[in-house]
This record gives sequence, C-alpha cells and structure tokens, in this order.
Amino acid sequence: MDRPARRRSARILGSLATLLITVVVLVVASPALTRLASGGSEDVVQTEAADSLGAVPAFIPQAGVAATPLRPLHTAGHVVSGDAPGLYGGTAANSCDIAAMQAFLATQPDHAAAWADALMIAPSQIDAHFASLTPVALQTDTAVTNHGFDNGVATPFHTVLQAGTAVLVDAVGIPRVRCYCGNPLQTPAPRQNVRYVGARWNGFDAQSVTEIHTAPTVIQQFVVVERDADGDVAEVVSRPRATRGEQDEDVDATVENDIRLSFRLGLVGPREPPSTPGPSSTPSTQSTTSAPSTESPSTSASPGPSSTATSVVPPETSIALTPALVTTPTAPPVTSDLPVPPTSVILESLPMTEPGGPATTEPSGDPGPEVEDPGPEEDEPAPEEDPESEEGDADTED
Repeated sequence: MDRPARRRSARILGSLATLLITVVVLVVASPALTRLASGGSEDVVQTEAADSLGAVPAFIPQAGVAATPLRPLHTAGHVVSGDAPGLYGGTAANSCDIAAMQAFLATQPDHAAAWADALMIAPSQIDAHFASLTPVALQTDTAVTNHGFDNGVATPFHTVLQAGTAVLVDAVGIPRVRCYCGNPLQTPAPRQNVRYVGARWNGFDAQSVTEIHTAPTVIQQFVVVERDADGDVAEVVSRPRATRGEQDEDVDATVENDIRLSFRLGLVGPREPPSTPGPSSTPSTQSTTSAPSTESPSTSASPGPSSTATSVVPPETSIALTPALVTTPTAPPVTSDLPVPPTSVILESLPMTEPGGPATTEPSGDPGPEVEDPGPEEDEPAPEEDPESEEGDADTED
C-alpha cells in the first residue's frame, strides 16, 4: 500500500473512532441531557411492597400484620374514582389494627402531632378521624404521597404501594393511612422525570400505576371484593362507610357479575378512560397547588352516580364525620420539595334533604326589627249617585 492510501485509511479510521466516541458519550449523557431539557429536576418514587414497612422510618412500627400481596389490576387511563365498585378489597387477616395505632399515638405526643399535621387535622381529632375511616386493601399498584417520621417531623415522599396493601380510606375513597406502619397518606403530588427505586414485584408496570381521585359524592357503601390466593374473585360485598367488616352484606347479582367480568379482564372501574378526568398528578413540567378549601360539602339536589351517595364533596378533600369543623391555618412541616397537600375538612354533620327537595338550612344572622302588621285595609266609601243622572235614566225608560 502506497503512502497516500495509508493516509486515507488513517483518516477513515480516525473518523470512525471519533464517531464511536461521540455515540458513547451521547448514550451515557442522555439522562442528564433529558433532565437539563426539562429543568434539571428528577422525582424519585419509592416502591413499597405490601409486606414491607417502607424505606423511611415508620410512624408506628408494625401497627398491624403484614398484608398479602395481590396481582395488580389495571384501570382505564390509570385514573379511577374512589367510589369505583371493586376498587378495594377486604382485609380478612385484620391487617388494620386501628386500636393499636390509636394507643401508640396516645402515648407518643410528638408522633401524634406530626401525624395530625400530615393529614391537616388537629391532634385532638385523631380518634374521631380514625373512627371515620374504612379498612380495605388496594387492588391496584397505587401512587400516593407517603409520610414517614424522621427527625421529629412528618417526611413526605413519592410512593407506589403494591396491590394488596392494607389501608384506611376516607369518605370519598382516598387512602389516608397505611395500616402496617401507620403512615399518613395524601393524594400523589405532581411528578416529572420519574425514577423508581426499591424492590420490584411480579406484575409491576410503571406505565400502569393507578391514581385514585376523590369520589364526586360522599360514599355510603363501598363495594369490596375479596380475592383468593390465585387472585380470583372469592366474594363481593357491600361495606358501609366507617365499619370494619362486621356489617358487610351481599351485593346485587348484576353488580357482582359485572365485577367478575372486569376482573377476568384484569380491570377494575370503568372500562373506558374518563372523558373529563379530575385533578391529576401525572408527570408534568408544571406543578400547581390549589388553595385549601374550608367549605363544607353541600347536599346535591340531583342524584349522583351512585344511589348511596348523598352529598357533594369538593375535590381533593379528606372527609371525616366528626363532631367539629376545624381546619389548620398553617401547612405541616416538611423536609422535601413536595407540594403541601390540601386541608382536610372535618364535618359536623351532613345536611339532610327530603327526596327531590332542597337542602334544609338554619337561618343565620340578626333577623332585624319586626315590622308591625297594618292589618286589613278599610273599604273605601262608594261614590254618591247623581240625582239628575237617575232622573235622566227614568225619562229614557218612559
């Protein structure tokens, strides 16, 4: 090979080496470039198995027995309302030991204060809040904002809880407490550039993580599905809100058959994605936080999607049917960049209505001075008749 040919070969090899180095650099740097293009942020989401206490120190160590993991079901559009039939399962193993959680918080005032702050309630309302919740088990791998107890404060962090995790849900179907560790829960905060850390279980799919939105009305009956060891439907019952399973009753056969069909397809909730989904916290580049609402739910004049629903509830609000209306004016202490969750609303009672009638309300304010009734008006005297007119009429008759 002559000298010019050798030079050409050397230039070609040099170009190939440069191209190869460039490709390697781009592959290695692509995650960093992606974060830079989206503002340089990355949200770490912790995966927690149903039988795990979690990565952050728990509020109440081993508050209950470990739950049994389940094969996760999926939801259309990965978003589902908290009142969807079959969204929650039963807790046959009594995974929610509410009495143990209450006893622990009663003897640990620092834990109790942080626990109440995470749920935006007063420490004096903890027992009443527990009494308003319903024990169930997740049927889906569910996104939440979890709270551990670290350095004396509630520490929020993104979490996906495995299907089968035992939780306590509020009156609009939002998980509020994880039973195994007593951690308070809130709806998931907005996320971007998600990176999952922690154990992966069989069936976990990052593209199928479910977000549970508040039901449009207060739930009177949860349709709970108990599954067997193979994940098949074993029993479908109706569970009154704020009961522990002792009042469960059979559901209508049509409802049960529809749930069995959905479960065979691996689905729970509506089979079509919602046309107008509610507030979502799916990955986005912008994060907005609504101002906390302190208004009580008003009674709906028209029936909601369920015959057992009676009162309209503002979105993203935790409902506890307790004897007082209290909202905390300040946000809870946090040690992360997660948005502050909305304020929980504790209702004195739900307004009652007659079927088809308007909500009854009590008058408020000063009624003002009484106005004296003038009584019936006196009749005005009839006008006197003109005698000449009468004579004229007589002449006409003649």
